[in-house]
Amino acid sequence: MVRTVARPLVHPLMVLGFDVYADPPEKTVAENLLFVRLIQRAPNGNINETRFKRYEKLGAGWIAPEVSFFTNGQPGIAEEYADLKVGMSFAPALFEPAIFGPPAWVR
Repeated sequence: MVRTVARPLVHPLMVLGFDVYADPPEKTVAENLLFVRLIQRAPNGNINETRFKRYEKLGAGWIAPEVSFFTNGQPGIAEEYADLKVGMSFAPALFEPAIFGPPAWVR
């Protein structure tokens, strides 16, 4: 015999402190909603988590110069970005993959 337990679905946005289904839009729209965490289950069953930290205002938006990756709660790669700028121009060739060729580990 299989026993199941039903529980009400809690929408992830309700965690923010308001009910997206019941509250009027004027109440649910916040000035700055920042994406701080992503949790995903990998096909192999691992839980992968990405954390975006130390948000700072940059131009008209916000950016997290620190990003940390975890697998099953264990720290993995940590990235830190510095000297962030907006309004920069780049040569179109920078985005042309054929110019660079395959990475060294691809044979």
